[in-house]
Amino acid sequence: MTNTPIHRHFDEATETWYFSIVDVIAVLSESVNPRDYWFRMKVRVKVEDGLELSTICRQLKLKSSDGKKYATDCANVEGLLGIFQSAFSRIRQRLLNCSPEPKQLHPTSRPSSKGILRRKYSPARSALMRERS
Repeated sequence: MTNTPIHRHFDEATETWYFSIVDVIAVLSESVNPRDYWFRMKVRVKVEDGLELSTICRQLKLKSSDGKKYATDCANVEGLLGIFQSAFSRIRQRLLNCSPEPKQLHPTSRPSSKGILRRKYSPARSALMRERS
């Protein structure tokens, strides 16, 4: 993780901390362009799940390094957890879908109770074996 500062804002009325999502993405993903990463993430979630992540966020004006205030997508802790949990669960699902299936030695093979692959009885296979012998 880097020493990138995470811009934040404390809402005194609700006593809630809001954090810049782009800054959190910069720290967690170590992306070269976290703003682009966030944009693509919003588009991908909207297309795949029909959910707009901007509904979880609030646009707050946060002070940047040049001293000016800019509108920034921010979320409280629960919002950040929801955003990243959905993103990581989707990544986990993609990894599971890409994992290779265990190979079977033969189409009629099945695991035995001892974990050794055994062939199922097939009348056609038995007839073929008798012809060969």
